[in-house]
Amino acid sequence: MSNRIYRQHGRPQSAERLTFKYPIPPDKLKLFSKHGYVERPKTAAVDYLEHMLTKTSLTTQKASHENIEEIGRNVYERKVLRFQKEKELAVQNAISETTKQLLQQFDKELRSKLQNAYNEKERALENQLTYYENLAGSTKTNRDLLENERKHQLIEKMNKEKEDALKQQWELAEKLKAEAIEVALTEQHKKLRSIAVIEREDAVAQALRVAKKQSTTKVEKEVTDTQSYCKKITDEMLEKQKRLHQVEIRHLNERIAQLTQESRRFHHNEKTAQKDYVDIESDYSKFLDLTETTPCHSDYLITPRKHLHGIGTGRLSKETQTNLIALEQDTRTVQTDIQICAIR
Repeated sequence: MSNRIYRQHGRPQSAERLTFKYPIPPDKLKLFSKHGYVERPKTAAVDYLEHMLTKTSLTTQKASHENIEEIGRNVYERKVLRFQKEKELAVQNAISETTKQLLQQFDKELRSKLQNAYNEKERALENQLTYYENLAGSTKTNRDLLENERKHQLIEKMNKEKEDALKQQWELAEKLKAEAIEVALTEQHKKLRSIAVIEREDAVAQALRVAKKQSTTKVEKEVTDTQSYCKKITDEMLEKQKRLHQVEIRHLNERIAQLTQESRRFHHNEKTAQKDYVDIESDYSKFLDLTETTPCHSDYLITPRKHLHGIGTGRLSKETQTNLIALEQDTRTVQTDIQICAIR
């Protein structure tokens, strides 16, 4: 600090030249001030003291010399104290001035540094903002790419799962279709067998009893009533089937259409079988007209009738009438009405 102060005022910077050495001759006395070391010039008082010392006696000179030395010491001490105070005051002033200048310079530099720091901060914030905006843009782009890729993967996965599910449903539908067809065929065969046995015997016997009492109009009426009854039963069965299989019907419309075609084909075959049955029954009736039974229990043990000029002697057929009433193709029963008028 002291070196900087002396350097500002143009004083020597060496510490040895700042050292004070007392006492020194009065004519060579150096005073310390804010301008540095200066020699004290000679005055009339100094000349008068020298004249007193040189013009008096030795004793007077000695006594005066001692007094002068004491006075000089006192003056010297006061001067030294004053010089010391001036020195300290100068130092304090220099320190204050330097401190003030330093504070001003520090304040100026601080404001400059703060402004630079603020500018640097603003630039850094702008750079960071630009960086993070770019980063956000790249992040958004990457996110969109990842989302699109993820959506594509999910779509592929869902399509694959959909195909697998459709394949499983198709296989299940095919299996259910096969089972339904098998069950339907089994039930139909059972019904046909039972109808072919029971209905044939009961219907033929009933037809033989009723045919002798009813007229053609009554037969037609019974046919109409039977058709209505069978249609009613068929509708009830179809409604029941619809209620039981409404869920399967929704999911297997195509299968139902195929099954419907199979059912129509089956009904066509059924009609064909019914027609064959009518033909066989007609042939059987003709066969009965041309043959006669034996005493045995079996109806199949028969013998040919004796013909007389082409006409049987035991049983002459005058009129043979066979009426087969086939219901609609949706029914499962067949009623046969045979009227045979024979003259033995």
